[in-house]
Amino acid sequence: MAAVTPLLANYAHYTDEYQLLVCRIHRLFKAGGFQIPDIGLCFRIADYVIVVRGSTDPEAEKHHARLRRHGYAFLRELAVEQPRWSGTATEAWIARVAEEIEGFLRIHIEDIWMFAKYAKEAWERANNGKYPRSTERNAPLCKFIVAVLGEAGIDLSPATVSAVLQGKRRQHGK
Repeated sequence: MAAVTPLLANYAHYTDEYQLLVCRIHRLFKAGGFQIPDIGLCFRIADYVIVVRGSTDPEAEKHHARLRRHGYAFLRELAVEQPRWSGTATEAWIARVAEEIEGFLRIHIEDIWMFAKYAKEAWERANNGKYPRSTERNAPLCKFIVAVLGEAGIDLSPATVSAVLQGKRRQHGK
């Protein structure tokens, strides 16, 4: 086993790659006015990052990344066009297509909510029950989630993550 970072001395039995992931996640918690959680609280987030990464096939991941990117781009275009077709059969078709695309992309909505839950819990433990509550695109919570999703290979904009956190994008089952 390679050199262990001093921060993770008690976790030497984990692989180097996993330890590096935990350290990167730990650094993401830096937010003005809040204490950084103990590194031990980052393991659950790292585990979920690995679950979200899922596939070990790089070609399949590239394909899915393109599908996600184009799916979100198409949803943005549909949102622009929908008012133009208000009151017509085309409006209903646009709504159905958007719903189907969101269904395909919904797993990432669930991932956003799960990472938000874990981050809030870690910040709460480190800050006597306080955590960043703002869900705006430049807020610490949103920035943290965008960065953690990036670690999982998911490239979503802060605006998209903020929209999910604010409930503008539906959560699975609602």
